[in-house]
Amino acid sequence: MGKILIAATLATATTALCACSSDGCSENQTCVPRAGFYSYNDGKQIVVDSIEVGGVGAPNDSLLIKGSSRQTTLPLRANIPSTSFFFRYTQKSLADYAITDTLTIDYSTIPYFASEDCGAMFRYSISRISHTHNLIDSVALLDSTVTNLDLELIRIYFRTQTNTDNQ
Repeated sequence: MGKILIAATLATATTALCACSSDGCSENQTCVPRAGFYSYNDGKQIVVDSIEVGGVGAPNDSLLIKGSSRQTTLPLRANIPSTSFFFRYTQKSLADYAITDTLTIDYSTIPYFASEDCGAMFRYSISRISHTHNLIDSVALLDSTVTNLDLELIRIYFRTQTNTDNQ
C-alpha cells in the first residue's frame, strides 16, 4: 500500500511540475503587418497565382511567397525607418515582360515592454505606403499601428482581368 501511495504522489507531483511553466508569456511576440490581396475591379479578396514576394535589400533569402496566395506578411526592420518589398509576377504571359511592383512602407519603431515574462518587443507606426503601378492599382492602410495581434492591416488592390475583358 505504501508503494502505491508513493507512486501516486510522484505522479501527481510530476504532472503539477510539467503543467507549470517558468515562461508565463502566452502572447505572440512578433509585430508583423499582414496584407491581403484584393481585386480593384470588385473589391473582393483574390488569390494571386504565380507571384513571388520578397524583401528588397534584405539579408539572406527574403522570399516570403513563391506560388499563389491571398495574403502575405510584410516583416519590417526595426533598425531602419523604411522597408521595401518586391512583387514579381511569374505567370507565363507576364514573366516575359519581367513585370515587378515595389511596395515601400515608411514607419517609426516603438519599443514596447509587454511584461516581465514576455519582455520587450517592437511595435510600428506606419506613416506612409508608396508603390509602383504595374499591376498594383492601389493600397489601403486599415490601421497604422502594427502590434502583435494577427490582423490584416493592409489591402493591396490588383488590376485583374475579368471574363468580359477577353471579349
